[in-house]
Amino acid sequence: MPDAHSARPDRLFGTDGVRGHVGTEITPELAASVARAYASLLREADPSPVVLLGRDTRPSGPELSAAVREELCRCGVQVRDCGVIPTGALCLLVREHGADGGVVISASHNPPDSNGIKLVGPGGHKLPIALQHRVEDLILAAASPDDARVAAACSLYPEAIEDYLGIILAEFAPDSLQGLRVVLDCAHGAASCSAEVTFERLGAQVSAINCDTDGARINIECGSTRPQALAKAVMAQGADLGVAF
Repeated sequence: MPDAHSARPDRLFGTDGVRGHVGTEITPELAASVARAYASLLREADPSPVVLLGRDTRPSGPELSAAVREELCRCGVQVRDCGVIPTGALCLLVREHGADGGVVISASHNPPDSNGIKLVGPGGHKLPIALQHRVEDLILAAASPDDARVAAACSLYPEAIEDYLGIILAEFAPDSLQGLRVVLDCAHGAASCSAEVTFERLGAQVSAINCDTDGARINIECGSTRPQALAKAVMAQGADLGVAF
């Protein structure tokens, strides 16, 4: 699970969070441990922190997300659960809402039998390495914060994608992609829930491929690490542009 980014062999965090094979390296128990340690860190600055939670489409996502959500709430952290959402979208919403942090259950471009846990700091930025190491130390020491006298609230945030779209589309002129034919390869991931409507609202004529949201085929011969299918689709459709996620 650790990689070359790790400073020592017992480190859990790699270049982009904790990642590994589901069931052996990434388990609900580990997810709860990360959430518990993160809660301890957050409550040092605020006794009632607020965190946004999201995930990609991987089949293991709901169980891991539930483990994180329940442990954060038990430890006194208020959670707003965005459901399936791109990592960048959640980071932007953390900044927009002034939340204390965020957690994303995702392994980016890895195959569906992998998953991971990414921690987001205030302002929507990746948690600094020094703070990642503090979280690791708390996990490895099996440290546990004092339970909150009353568990914090957890709420669903079903309008998260729409709020995200409102923020980014405000940066563009209306119909700025008018007349362009665009093919999108969503890699069967979280972009399947937002990419097509984003480009359509900017006026593009959109054809989206690899948009199953059950996550069973996420990143399998598609997406930004396998652009061949996208290239063929762009050529076949005479499109002006292809974008892979």
